[in-house]
Amino acid sequence: MPQAETRVYFAKSGKFPGWWVVTGCFIVLFFGSSLGFYGMGVYLNAFSKEFGWKISSLSIATTFFFLIGGLWNMVVARVMAKYDVRYLIYAGAVVGAGSLYMLGHVTQKWHLFAVYAVFAVAWSSSGLTAATTVVTRWFHVGRASAIAAASSGLSVGGIVLTPFVKKLIDAQHMSGASKWLALIWLIGMVTPAYLFIRPDPHALNWMPDGEPKPDDHVIDLPGTPMAVAIKTKFFWVVTGGYVLVMGAQVGAIQQIVKLVEERTTAGTAALATSVLSGASVVFRLIGGRIIPKFPLAKFMVFIAALQGTGIILIGQMENTILLFLYRVVWRHGGQRTHDAVTAHRATFWREGLRTYLCSLTTGVSHRHRNWPHSHWFHS
Repeated sequence: MPQAETRVYFAKSGKFPGWWVVTGCFIVLFFGSSLGFYGMGVYLNAFSKEFGWKISSLSIATTFFFLIGGLWNMVVARVMAKYDVRYLIYAGAVVGAGSLYMLGHVTQKWHLFAVYAVFAVAWSSSGLTAATTVVTRWFHVGRASAIAAASSGLSVGGIVLTPFVKKLIDAQHMSGASKWLALIWLIGMVTPAYLFIRPDPHALNWMPDGEPKPDDHVIDLPGTPMAVAIKTKFFWVVTGGYVLVMGAQVGAIQQIVKLVEERTTAGTAALATSVLSGASVVFRLIGGRIIPKFPLAKFMVFIAALQGTGIILIGQMENTILLFLYRVVWRHGGQRTHDAVTAHRATFWREGLRTYLCSLTTGVSHRHRNWPHSHWFHS
């Protein structure tokens, strides 16, 4: 690929552009989470109010969205291994914009399932799997900090944009707001992909973390092949645990807007989304520093228990202050779980297996001394 096609805009010549790439991933995740991940809870609430549909049926549609998105991630993994990741993001931008526009024309429940299926494909094509894969290609030594910085876009999007999305839908209903949601998604995805995101550092004559690439450099992927790794009990036990914990987290997030609005007011529900996302940002940045210092298996058990406790307490609370307090406690557990999944996936497993695990955990929803398999996996 010619140098002119791969240069990172705004990056100074001769300077490592890795952090500009992280910035691009941050922006993509910002819009992907605010209109996708956190947005699903807002859409659930909107359709419930506009059409009087039961929450149970709308929740099935949301589950369907994440299931399709998770399965599609396995396709994303194969495409990223062969083609420029920007092609995926561009395609996701166009298809996602069309899907969000069509949300304004939903009048029956089967329409919602159809639109969600297409939107899930777009969301996965330009979402967490693509972004974290790009970051792990650009950073090895500084991977934890880079992933924490990029994935903070998920939470900042929930803080800044999702409350605006809710107010827009409340004011114009889904039929009036959908065209603006589509435009925001399209611009928010295409712009950072074009300006900042590049598939890997080697095309720009860089090694990960900013070392110049030697002329005789040969890319080597040590470790255990994916075909061998997925036959081990260890892989399936870890994956099963992640699926259950992340599934509980995602399910709870999608119900939060409706729950808070029922117990308080619409304005408080919008504020609750910001509080949830703000807690996520804080704990993500803290987690990027503390996770490598603890045995990850024991740490995961503790955090999963904390998350479960938070969900139970939220379900019982009617007091606004206590409801917000327990949301922070729950989000601490949930965010640390997400960070641990990312750390496992990014540090130990090479792209094929790493992305496969991401697809499984999304579908329902640092190396350390106690890791049972000390080698890395690769596809």
